[in-house]
Amino acid sequence: MTIHNPVWQELAPLWQHTQGHPEIRIAVIDGPLDKKQKCFEGSRLKVITEIVSDAPRNSFASHHGTHVASILFGQHHSPIKGIAPDCTGIIIPIFSNDEQGNFKPATQKQLAQAIRIAIREKAHIINISAGELSPDGEPIAELKEAIEACKAKNILLVAAAGNNGCACIHIPAASPYALAVGAIDQNGAPLESSNWGAPYQLQGIVTYGAKIPVAQFGGEISTARGTSYATPIISGIAALLLSWYLKKGTPRTPYQIKDILRTHTTPCDLTLTNNCQKFLGGKLDITALLKTLNIHQSFINKPKIQLNMNNDYPTQAEAEAMDQQDLVLSADTASDNELEQPPMTNTSTEEAPSFQEDLSEVGPQGELDLSACACQDKDGSAEAAPSQSKQNTPPALVYVLGKIGYTFANESRRDSFLQEMRGNNPHDHSSLIAHLKDNPFNASSVIWTLNIDDFPVYAIHPEGAYARDGYDRLREFLNSQIEDGVDRVSIPGRVKGFTTLLSGQKVPVIVPELRGMYSWDTVGLVQAVVGEEPKGKDEKDRYESNQVRMFNFLERVYYEIRNKGITPQQRALNYAATNAFQAQQVLEQAAKEELELSNINVAKSPVNAPGADLWDVQLSFFNPKKRHEVARKVYRFSVDVSDVVPVTTGPIRNWSEY
Repeated sequence: MTIHNPVWQELAPLWQHTQGHPEIRIAVIDGPLDKKQKCFEGSRLKVITEIVSDAPRNSFASHHGTHVASILFGQHHSPIKGIAPDCTGIIIPIFSNDEQGNFKPATQKQLAQAIRIAIREKAHIINISAGELSPDGEPIAELKEAIEACKAKNILLVAAAGNNGCACIHIPAASPYALAVGAIDQNGAPLESSNWGAPYQLQGIVTYGAKIPVAQFGGEISTARGTSYATPIISGIAALLLSWYLKKGTPRTPYQIKDILRTHTTPCDLTLTNNCQKFLGGKLDITALLKTLNIHQSFINKPKIQLNMNNDYPTQAEAEAMDQQDLVLSADTASDNELEQPPMTNTSTEEAPSFQEDLSEVGPQGELDLSACACQDKDGSAEAAPSQSKQNTPPALVYVLGKIGYTFANESRRDSFLQEMRGNNPHDHSSLIAHLKDNPFNASSVIWTLNIDDFPVYAIHPEGAYARDGYDRLREFLNSQIEDGVDRVSIPGRVKGFTTLLSGQKVPVIVPELRGMYSWDTVGLVQAVVGEEPKGKDEKDRYESNQVRMFNFLERVYYEIRNKGITPQQRALNYAATNAFQAQQVLEQAAKEELELSNINVAKSPVNAPGADLWDVQLSFFNPKKRHEVARKVYRFSVDVSDVVPVTTGPIRNWSEY
C-alpha cells in the first residue's frame, strides 16, 4: 500500500540535511509501545516503565502510544517515515488497561510524575498527546510545578489542544509554558473536532492532523486523525530544528525553537473556515521555515494565503466550564488510506555535546479518560464527533505590561512616511512623534506595538468613537519613554485578530480600553507608593528598606515573571504590579518582621461572587537570617479579572506556614 503524509513532501529538503541527531531527546508521554513494529527497527528508543509496566499489544492504550511514536521515530527504510527518526526517543507510558481489558485512564499526578522522569532523562522536547478539560487551565500543584520545571530547564512541552470540537481548553496545553497543537485536514481547513480557546491564540499552532500514516497492530499501516497526531508532527519538526542548528555548530535552545515555530505561521484562510479561532496562533508554514534556514525547496508548492492586516474576527474568550474532571487522551482511532509517498535519503549525523542540564526526580501518582471523539479516516469522510461549540463567544481579555513601540505594515507604508516627513527617518522616534503631533490623523497608519524585552508581542489598534484619544495616548506614552524615562505601560483590552509586521512577524491585535491605559517609571512609582523620605535615621532606614522591597517586587513581576497577560492568572498578577499601592501594604507589614520576598503565586480563589472571576495573588516571605527558625509568612489579596480592567477586592489576609 502506498501512503502519503503531506508533511513528508514539505520536509524532504530538510531531511536531506538532517533526520535528527541522537543527542536530541524526545520524551513521549502516552500509551505503551509495540516495539515489534518494523518501523522501529534501528530506532533509538528507551522505554521507562516506572508508571505503567505494560498493556496488551492489541489494546487502545498500546495502539495510541505506538501511533504517536511511529509518527516521530518511524525509520525511513519502512513505509512509516518518522519526522525525526535519528533522534533519541524516551517512551514513558502512563495509559494502560484494567483487569477487564478496558482502557485505564491516568491522572494529573501521573502526568506530573512522567514529566519529572522526562526531565531526569534530559529530554529536550516532551510530547503529550493527552489532556484534561478545564474551565480555567489551572493544573494541580504537582503538575504545575513539573511544567514550571520544564520552563526552568528550557524543555519544550508540546501538547494536544484536544478533540472536543469546542471552545474548551485542555491541561497541560493551556499552560503558558506549553506549545498547544491543533489539527487541520490535508486541504488546510481545521478539523471540526479540534479545540480552540483564549490561551491557544497566543501559544498555539496548527498543522496536519488528518490521514496521518501510523503503525498499526500486526504490522499493518493505518491512517489517523486528531490533535493527538498533529502534536508529534510539531514535536518532530522542533527536534529537526534542534538537530539542524546543533549540526551547524550554532545550537539553539528548545524555547528558541518554540519562538521560531510560532513566528513561521500563516494566519486564518477565510476560504477554508468561518471560525478563524480554530487556527489558534496560525498554521505552521514549513516552506517559510526552510527558507529561513536557506534550504532549497523549489519543488514544493506553497499554498497562497492572503494576509489581512486587520482581520475582523474575534479570538476566543476563556474556555467555558466543563463537568469533566479526568485527564484524558486527545485521541482518535485509525484506518486505511492510500496515497503516494516521496522517496527519502538517510543522512549521517555527527557527535555533538548535549545542552540540557539535569534535575532531580520528584515522586507521585494519579488517574484519566478519553476525549469526545469517534474518528476514523475511511475514505477521508469520517469526522470526529464534535461537542456543541459556541461561534459567537466574546473575545479574549488581555491585561499586559510592557513598552510602546511601532512599525509599519509594509515597505510602501514606511516609504510614504519617509516622503511625508521630508527626509526625516520614520524609524527615529522623536521625528515620528513630532510628525504625528502635527498630523494626528496619520497615527492610525502606523502599527503600534506592545513590546516585552524589545520584542513585539501585540499590535495595538484603537477603535470606536474614542479611537483618536487612544492614538493620542499611545503617542504620549512613546514620547514619555523618550523624554521622561517611562519604562512601563499597562494595556488592557480585547484581542481581535492578527496582523503581520514589517519584519514578517505575526502578532495578535489588541483593541485597548482607554480607562486602564497607564504609563509610569519604576523609580517614580516606588516614590509615589512609599512617600517622601523622612528625616529621622531610624525612619530613613525603614524607608530605604521599603524602597528596596518595592523595587524587588516590581522587578520580579516585570522581568522574572513577565508574561503576555492573556490568562486570568497573568492578568491578575499584572494588575497587582500596576496597583502597587496594595502590594506596598503587604511589603510594609513584611518589612516590620524583617522578611524578604520569596515567591509570587497566583491561584484560583475558592470563593467567587456571581459574575466575578477572582484570583488570589499570594506573596510568600521568609526571614533570611532565621530561615530555619522563623516560619514563612504568606500574604494574600484577591483580584477580580471578569472585566477588561481588573480590580482588587476584599482585605489583605496573612498566615504563617511551617
